[in-house]
Amino acid sequence: MHQITDLASGINILVGVVIPLLVGVIAKAGDVNRTLRTMLNAFLSASAGVLTAWLANPNMTWESVSVSIFLTFTISIASHYGFWKPTGVTNAVQSSTPNFLLGTSVNITEDNIDPTPTVRSNSA
Repeated sequence: MHQITDLASGINILVGVVIPLLVGVIAKAGDVNRTLRTMLNAFLSASAGVLTAWLANPNMTWESVSVSIFLTFTISIASHYGFWKPTGVTNAVQSSTPNFLLGTSVNITEDNIDPTPTVRSNSA
């Protein structure tokens, strides 16, 4: 049986809500592909989940770690698509930090998020 406390669950939820903003600061949507951003989100969620499970119980079990990671990752995805992105906060954060870490997008719109590569021919 996994043991994760209410405090640990609350921390997971709070961290999960903040992770999408960190991903937006680190990897800009117009310049960094979705796969890398998702992997960054998963890494930050896993790190936060393990740390939270350990802080809640230093004798943690893999069940409590798994629940903690799952909760953090699920909340981060849900908060991004359910709150941060529709309200425009994600774009505002990315535009406010144009030269910080990966990517340099300043004017991010729905048109340039995750552009599909196109092949151009040199036919005249």
